[in-house]
Amino acid sequence: IAQELDAAGQCVARFGVVSFEGGELYIGATDWDGVSGCERFARTKVAPFRLDVAEVTRQRFRDVTGAAAMTGEPGLPVSNLTAAEADDFCHQQRGRLPTAAEWVWAAAGEGARRYAWGNSGLVCRRAAFGLLSGPCARQGEAGRGELVGSRPDGASPEGVLDLAGNVAEWAREPGGGFAARGGSFRSTSAAELKSWAALTETNKALHIGFRCAYPP
Repeated sequence: IAQELDAAGQCVARFGVVSFEGGELYIGATDWDGVSGCERFARTKVAPFRLDVAEVTRQRFRDVTGAAAMTGEPGLPVSNLTAAEADDFCHQQRGRLPTAAEWVWAAAGEGARRYAWGNSGLVCRRAAFGLLSGPCARQGEAGRGELVGSRPDGASPEGVLDLAGNVAEWAREPGGGFAARGGSFRSTSAAELKSWAALTETNKALHIGFRCAYPP
């Protein structure tokens, strides 16, 4: 993670990528927990790939696309884009949206962690969830997430940030469709924050953002 000044003199964070060797992803029946909106991953092979450490920020999106409409706090995650729009951005960065198996592998790992950081400890210092109503609710900031990387205690062992909460993230599902994974600042159920969980929404929304994956 690097800090630098943008054109307006604001200090913004720049994040890198993490490499994953891949392996065999398996979410067993005891981990399934009947979570709605999820795919069950049965012995899915995951090839090596790289993944953004952080969700794409407004600043990064502006820098790449020149989108004048993407205003506001530069360190907030980009949201309210369709999966196709997010994928187009990633292609401009010589990447793509992660597949569902890659996204879940980054969050769950070979040991099928329930959350990105481990099997327990879903608390407010680790994930931005329930910000509208719920355990982490706050006043005066409804309808948006937090600065990307604000809760580093929730990082995965590889250092990937915000895989649970903040904004849900587009991933390409088996069959070619897209789903938003990882839960968001609106989530009040622990089930939505689990590493293999997906939301039911298929349209763009303020609580859905993305990160990019790249070849190894």
